[in-house]
Amino acid sequence: MEPESEFLASMDANRWPIGADGAVFALAVWDPEGLVPQRASRAKSVDEAKVPPALDGRFYDLFEDVCKMRNFIEAGEATMARFMAPHVAYAAAVTLGLLNRQHFNGSRDLATRPRDFDTLPPYFWEDYLPLLGATGSSEELVTHALRLLAEIRSLWTAARGGDPEPLNLEEKLSRGACPRE
Repeated sequence: MEPESEFLASMDANRWPIGADGAVFALAVWDPEGLVPQRASRAKSVDEAKVPPALDGRFYDLFEDVCKMRNFIEAGEATMARFMAPHVAYAAAVTLGLLNRQHFNGSRDLATRPRDFDTLPPYFWEDYLPLLGATGSSEELVTHALRLLAEIRSLWTAARGGDPEPLNLEEKLSRGACPRE
């Protein structure tokens, strides 16, 4: 594979929209092959066929972080639940960035980028900012996280055209999701 093709191929669905940031805002000092404009163009026009798997991966990251918060609360570890709150906010912002087809610049954009999103959950700012700053009690943060997860799930479901068919036990086992005994 040619270096420029390899460079452009590195913009895969699992890294977009975060990976797009370097392409969109890069300032090349030396770029004899003109790769930066090519990569920026590619980042702005993501292959729509790659969006559903990337969206699934991002949503499941959010789901996992919310589950961790709930598990910490159940285990009586309120400090660890608070620690997870900004992670939930980050996962929510990245998921919404992908839903809105906007690149997301990581933690530098957490407080500002969602303002540019066309689609946000109804209570986004009421839930997002406390999670981002880990303000409030651990129980309040879990409540915010659960509502944000539910709202993003409805947007995710609509974007995918409905929930995927659930796997049966044998399919889960074959994918390694459940260890055989």
